[in-house]
Amino acid sequence: MLWGYLLRMLAKSYMIQKTMRNELESGLAVITSSVLGLLIIGLSDLAGAAEDSARLSANPRDGYSSPSPLVNKATPSPESNEISPSETSLAEQAMSARHAKHYDEAIEILTVALNRFPDSLRIRLEFVNVYLNQNKHRQAESYTREILDRRPEYANGRVRLATLHTAAGRLDEAAIEAMKGLALGADSEYFSDAHYILAGDCFRKHNYQGALQHLEDAGRFPVNFPQATLHLIRAFSLERLGRIQEANQAAEKALSAGDLDVEEIRKALNAFNLPR
Repeated sequence: MLWGYLLRMLAKSYMIQKTMRNELESGLAVITSSVLGLLIIGLSDLAGAAEDSARLSANPRDGYSSPSPLVNKATPSPESNEISPSETSLAEQAMSARHAKHYDEAIEILTVALNRFPDSLRIRLEFVNVYLNQNKHRQAESYTREILDRRPEYANGRVRLATLHTAAGRLDEAAIEAMKGLALGADSEYFSDAHYILAGDCFRKHNYQGALQHLEDAGRFPVNFPQATLHLIRAFSLERLGRIQEANQAAEKALSAGDLDVEEIRKALNAFNLPR
């Protein structure tokens, strides 16, 4: 079995105690796919803020409303030499604070930004991301609903609704919203998150070939999950298809990625309903 191979490799590399190996093996018997959303949103801090800034510049998000006129009383007059931060700049500042786990700072930035750009979907979406990272699903859902009330066809908002459904264990609803988001043109990290959710949906339905196809697309913008996790889930899918050599190669890539440890294997195993 592939999980046994992984445990042996990890034992050699990290000198895992026998009790930990037994715990990991027994964990396979109680796996649930309902925590896939927690895996997705809980690993987003692994990506650096500098990488996100470059990605935003290279891949501007579709569907955001244009900045509305500044309404904050502190807005500089046309004669002032002071330059007011743009909607994009404020969103990127909040994103950088979020990835540094400075959530209070991110909320402060976004509160100011929303006062200046009250119609901004992008600012609201970043509120959603900050609250998701803190597992504050009620607040995240409130902003997500507000986004979709304003623009039901907003692709990235649909993907975040899918993430919330997944975290709540509503997996069929999550798959539907993920597909809607992709059909509407979800971009960058939202594109990848949607495919990651659909990979999980395929996996729990024993559609391992479909899972592999979605994982391929999920790997295009792996902001919210490490490469090691993608390789690991791919390894299990390949094993279920009987492609053992490829599965072992994928497992080796997961172990050599440098960002996977025992705890991450446990999270990944818990994220999918692996049949014995």
